[in-house]
Amino acid sequence: MAMRTKKGTVTKEARSKSGGKGGKFPIFDHKSCMSAVKLRHHGKGVSASSVLARAASWARARKDNT
Repeated sequence: MAMRTKKGTVTKEARSKSGGKGGKFPIFDHKSCMSAVKLRHHGKGVSASSVLARAASWARARKDNT
């Protein structure tokens, strides 16, 4: 399954599979993880701490320390 389109945007399947509450802030690669961290205060109905916890969990699982 492709997680990004040719333009680089996140697909609906990626949002439903790797997104948080309501498909918001999908985290499936380094770029999406950094975007979620940068935009964590912009989501309604999703706490910033839950986004940071998901991003940290994803990074630890993949040993992504950058």
